[in-house]
Amino acid sequence: MKKIKPNWLTIIIRGIILIISFSFIIVLHEYSKLIVPPSMVTGFIRATISTGIMIGVWKLVSHIHIPIPKPLSIIQKIKGLPLGSIIQKIKGLPLGWYRLSLLLWFLTPFILFFFVLSIGGNDAGAFFMFFIGIIFYWPLHFLVMWVVDGFLKENSGKNP
Repeated sequence: MKKIKPNWLTIIIRGIILIISFSFIIVLHEYSKLIVPPSMVTGFIRATISTGIMIGVWKLVSHIHIPIPKPLSIIQKIKGLPLGSIIQKIKGLPLGWYRLSLLLWFLTPFILFFFVLSIGGNDAGAFFMFFIGIIFYWPLHFLVMWVVDGFLKENSGKNP
């Protein structure tokens, strides 16, 4: 079978399915502790079964491919919604800055999570800050890039 490179819609759908199914597997894992008391042997069995189910879900989800419908491909090409150009801006960064931005995208939510826990916050607030860090990192990243680009253009003598 020929491998098809997944498009952005396929990646989003795969991610949603993985998050929902992994959450469901975790809930089943925790409820199984109510049926069979926790011990070393039952913990190993639970971990093996949960890992096997996760691997099975991963293999099933990797076969999903959703073509982009015509209306969405047209919307993507509209100048007002440059989805492709945003991704190209990220990929167009110098390699070091690209890696740094990806690294910060992964580290920022964890730093916010542990910061809220360290100042005496509750778990709900820490999880909230974790997801806020994931969601708001890229808009802030593009805002900083826009400001830096403005300063660079001003210093080079080109006014935007």
